[in-house]
Amino acid sequence: MTDGKRLKINGTDYSGYFTRTGYSVGYESVQGSNAGQMLDGTYMEDELKIRTVVTLNCMPLTQEQLSALLNEVYGRVYHMVEYFDPKTNGYREEEMRRHVTTQTYRGFGAGGDEYWTRTSVTFTSR
Repeated sequence: MTDGKRLKINGTDYSGYFTRTGYSVGYESVQGSNAGQMLDGTYMEDELKIRTVVTLNCMPLTQEQLSALLNEVYGRVYHMVEYFDPKTNGYREEEMRRHVTTQTYRGFGAGGDEYWTRTSVTFTSR
């Protein structure tokens, strides 16, 4: 992500593995068991937390790059992820869990390297 937003996983900068655009940050409400419809018809929220969800689309990666990324991401369940949060207008670091899509083999490039595409990584705060 040269000239884009920085992303570090466990202290290592993986920004160059992801597209410069398409960096996605969203938020999801975590509801407790006391949420629901009240007798007067109103709805009561029991919001325990707002989770941050960061989704990144990978550049076409060589087989070696993809292997390095997958080994980092699947090396543990939780990761320290540094990302840009538009809500706070700055970089944050927090412990997050991961999800990775399937990868598509694209064959050999002009330089003889084998490439994989269509990989995206999603990190969700705990």
